[in-house]
Amino acid sequence: MGWKFMSVNYIGLLGLGHVGSGVYDIIKQNDYFKTKAKIKKILVRNKEKYKEYPDNLLTTNSDDIINDKEINIVIEAIGGGTTAYELIKKAITHKKHVITANKEVLSVHLNELLELAHENNVYLLFEAAVGGGVPIVASIINNTKTNEINHIKGIINGSTNFLLSLIQEQGYLYDKAFNEASRLGYLEADPTDDIYGYDPVRKIVVLSTMCFKGNISINHAYTYPISKANDQFIIYVNNKNYVLKYLAEAYKKDNMVSIRVEPTIVRKTSFFAMVSKELNIIEIDGANTGKLEFIGKGAGKMPTGNAIVSDLTMILEDRGYIDFPNNGELNVCFNDLFFDRYLIQTEEDIPEDIVDYKDGMFVYTKKISARQLEKITKNAMFYAKIED
Repeated sequence: MGWKFMSVNYIGLLGLGHVGSGVYDIIKQNDYFKTKAKIKKILVRNKEKYKEYPDNLLTTNSDDIINDKEINIVIEAIGGGTTAYELIKKAITHKKHVITANKEVLSVHLNELLELAHENNVYLLFEAAVGGGVPIVASIINNTKTNEINHIKGIINGSTNFLLSLIQEQGYLYDKAFNEASRLGYLEADPTDDIYGYDPVRKIVVLSTMCFKGNISINHAYTYPISKANDQFIIYVNNKNYVLKYLAEAYKKDNMVSIRVEPTIVRKTSFFAMVSKELNIIEIDGANTGKLEFIGKGAGKMPTGNAIVSDLTMILEDRGYIDFPNNGELNVCFNDLFFDRYLIQTEEDIPEDIVDYKDGMFVYTKKISARQLEKITKNAMFYAKIED
């Protein structure tokens, strides 16, 4: 990009929570940044909560960062939607480079914000937004230049993967695993985004926007809550040599896209079954490369903080330009684009023409469309896609 960097670059850090404090610690402790970058201001809601930090760094007014001409890099770590989006836009239009881990904002506004960054001759980087510590964004950007990617699949929520790993590896039942994951801090006080699939669906939409080279509406993506899992289902699939995972998946066919986050049972011998605890895995399938897998910690203060700081080094070394084709709106259709087999736990009758076989209340389907799946699972106790 040819940006003229100062001898010392000044950073405005928006937020000092779980992720923001990790970023602060890494920058402060790493010799690489001592002569290259310094945090000048940190936006917080209440300065009284952060007495261990230098008072001159803290501010409750975002304008102290946005309007400071010395600050040329903004790291957004406040999370949430509208406020973060507005602050990112303001920072970009004030000619500041932006690093964010905010999948809620990017799943709706990625192409818009990238275009705005290009117009203002600044960088927008977001490695931490889709896989925590998994280095996926730069790899996708490089791959999509010469490689057509039509399928993405992954375990991209470290919190629910930790929960399910406790069930599989420790023999916990669902409620005990949930409580333990909460106690250890892997589930938030309000775990809705994780267990209802909102977090992974935002991530898969961001990945799909890059891989499929178009605008994708998150409103048409499909999620099925892992919170509906029950002990009877979990014990049954374990006895059948399967492991329950929470997978995000996206397909592209012509100008049609299918995006979904749903429980999936995989064989105990499969690679996905072995991805344990807070680890994430992202698999992209390219026309030239075949399947490529990326694995790393997807949850935690330091892995996410490190991904943000890695983006910071890209900016400091003038290597932060992100660009990929945008071919306009892609039609997101969950209904009849692809067909899969499912295991459904139900006490209701299912049409015989789509049943492979029954085992009490557990019904194995033939390959069916999502439209058919929705009809037969409205009152089901639980279901999971079967991946052999």
